[in-house]
Amino acid sequence: MKWHRALAKLFVVFTFVHSISYTQQFIASGTVFAELFKSELVGKIIPLWGTLAFYSEFLIIFSSLEVVRRGYFEVFYYLHYVAFLMIFVFSILHLNIANLDFSNTNHATQIAFAYSIIAAFGCWLVDWILRLTIKGPNIYSATAED
Repeated sequence: MKWHRALAKLFVVFTFVHSISYTQQFIASGTVFAELFKSELVGKIIPLWGTLAFYSEFLIIFSSLEVVRRGYFEVFYYLHYVAFLMIFVFSILHLNIANLDFSNTNHATQIAFAYSIIAAFGCWLVDWILRLTIKGPNIYSATAED
């Protein structure tokens, strides 16, 4: 779990820096809200989906707070999965992967990110399938009597 938390913190930092840098550009041009929620292509990406993916991170951050995680485990658990899937889908839509030309070297950054998203989802999917199919050790409980 320490790796999970460390990687999650890195992910949040990187996406925060990415979001802030683009928001700064939009602020400088005076079109911050129009650009952040634009549902058409801007260059090679669709900003609306990136904005929604970024906001979805806050669901995971909220559910990861110790008071939520320990006091309302089901909320933590299910919100984590729902938010992860939202981030995954919104990131794919943000990158406009369906229209991405993987043979075009001008899209190298997008292609690298697309592969990293697909690899991360693949790892999660394999982990999830293994958890459902491989039976863990039998756990027995015992009580002591006088």
